Amino acid sequence: MIIESGKSHLIINRSKKSDNELLKEIADSLSVSESDLIIFNSLEGVSDLRKKISSLLIKPHSSIYRILAILNGGNLSNEQANTLLKIFEEPPSYAIAIIFASNPSMVLPTIRSRCTYIDYKGNEDVCTDCVYVDLLNKSFSDYLKFISSLETDEIPDMLKNALECIKNQEGSQRDLRLFEDISKAYLRLCSSNSNAKLALESIYISNKARKKT
Repeated sequence: MIIESGKSHLIINRSKKSDNELLKEIADSLSVSESDLIIFNSLEGVSDLRKKISSLLIKPHSSIYRILAILNGGNLSNEQANTLLKIFEEPPSYAIAIIFASNPSMVLPTIRSRCTYIDYKGNEDVCTDCVYVDLLNKSFSDYLKFISSLETDEIPDMLKNALECIKNQEGSQRDLRLFEDISKAYLRLCSSNSNAKLALESIYISNKARKKT
């Protein structure tokens, strides 16, 4: 399951996890703090929804991303769904919009058409393979903020996931030089006591320098 910033996602949760449990896993995997996690339940009113959308438009407090999560999305009223249309059409680049439902047919077509569809059965990881690749396009300060929140032992797995992300990209979009840089860093970290966060900084600087030439 790939979650990307600047996009909206419809998650059909067929697993044994509750939507709240799955949302927590997603937020944890993206290092999103509680202050940057905005949750709306369909039982709340439209005025509450508007306030939460306005909150999403404020840049993150202590994370790289802000998440707006809509629980019980299949029970949204027409007015609630219409209120969501604009933000689901084009979330800010730092934002992730998610709507949870038990059945896609319960979500209004106007919302469904704006979302990446994810059918989560619980037999796959909450995968954020492309998150690291996406971070390489952020500002250096945002990038440093994210890597400073990582535990050292998380970094090799993150790089391994990033390699999978690049391998799965279309041929014209695949960055082979970036793949090579990440591969070298991953192999070094697996075979020595290299400084993991310095390795991540090096990947960022090398990638930016290439794009300037």
